[in-house]
Amino acid sequence: DFRYELDSVYVDTSSSPISADGTQEVNGTFNRPFLYANGFKDKLVVFSKDGQFILQGSPGFSPETASFTLATAYHSNTKADPFILGDKLFFFEKRGDYNRVQELKEVQYAGNYQAFDVSIDVPKLLAGNIQKVVTNGIDKIALFTDDDLSKIHILTIVDNTGGERIIQGWYTHKFDDIEIESISMVENTLYVVGSFEGTHRMLFEMATLNNFDDIFLDNKVNSTKATSIAYDSPSDTTTYTLPFTFSATDWKAVDDASKYEYTISGTTSNTIVVRTDTRAETLNFGMPYESKIEFSKFYPQAKQGTATVISDQLVLDSFNVSFDQVNRQAFDVSAAIDNGKTYLKQYTSNVTDTQNLGAAYNDTDYTEVLVQSRNKDCRLTISNNTYVPFNLINFEYYLSEGSKRR
Repeated sequence: DFRYELDSVYVDTSSSPISADGTQEVNGTFNRPFLYANGFKDKLVVFSKDGQFILQGSPGFSPETASFTLATAYHSNTKADPFILGDKLFFFEKRGDYNRVQELKEVQYAGNYQAFDVSIDVPKLLAGNIQKVVTNGIDKIALFTDDDLSKIHILTIVDNTGGERIIQGWYTHKFDDIEIESISMVENTLYVVGSFEGTHRMLFEMATLNNFDDIFLDNKVNSTKATSIAYDSPSDTTTYTLPFTFSATDWKAVDDASKYEYTISGTTSNTIVVRTDTRAETLNFGMPYESKIEFSKFYPQAKQGTATVISDQLVLDSFNVSFDQVNRQAFDVSAAIDNGKTYLKQYTSNVTDTQNLGAAYNDTDYTEVLVQSRNKDCRLTISNNTYVPFNLINFEYYLSEGSKRR
């Protein structure tokens, strides 16, 4: 005689003793207490430490029609809640010191379930204990762990109308001067509460979708928020007093309209001094940060039943990047050879009307980097440390194959 309760499932027999940890032994096995329950479509998905169960009834839910079945048997993370994103259900699996994100799906036919690891390409990204998970309810998941309270990990998932996955990608945002305490997400805006420079708690706002007319700086604050603005004629400088204190000195000042970068001549604990008279301009102050895409090293996979190509015999000839020429953007493409040279190519779009970006305008929407290195000895990176975004479309690489096989 099985009975279902909110926190456990057990066999109602006097011969089954209850252990000290609240579990019950039945024929030498333990029925673990349930940890979480999520209403998902027309079912209730119940999670224990060692399995995922489906509670449902057909045609209606009643004691006579209720069924309780094991869907999958993954080790659920007992300290991280499952969550729903649109029409998808996810839960966390703990593997040693790392967390994996599993998507629970009904496959092939009704009642047959399978979990798909959406973090399989970043198996060591989510280390430590998960502190908080938030979603925008549509296509983005954000979380942080106690392994590094300066990092937020974001997953974007997009399926087409036929259910085919067209985008699944992780990226990490690291705050060098913030210790994260909590996060929240509204549509495509992420809100972060954290301790700034270890001195005071602040609320930060971060867009998760690019506005290509924006200025990309960390801790960005508009000059209209300054408590005072003073121009000094003899030194030809303008001093802005900000409504908070800081210790960093690597601030930038960028005109909100023209995107021109003004020179900063100095800072104090709460002031930024800009050369020339900028009282009539609206400036954005902030600190530069680097956005980076680092590619895994390229290794071929031979078809089943054929010889495996020795990786030493492959040469990475060139790496090509296609990008959106319409929007303002800048980036660097580098090929770093192990124990050798680094080849760097800089790019700035021809619609970028800015100064001091370090690269001449490029009138094409395609750039090529000649590499000429063994595939296992080269690391390809696309990076950007300017206040201008990048919008990349496609990557291509060309390999030359040697004749030796094993």
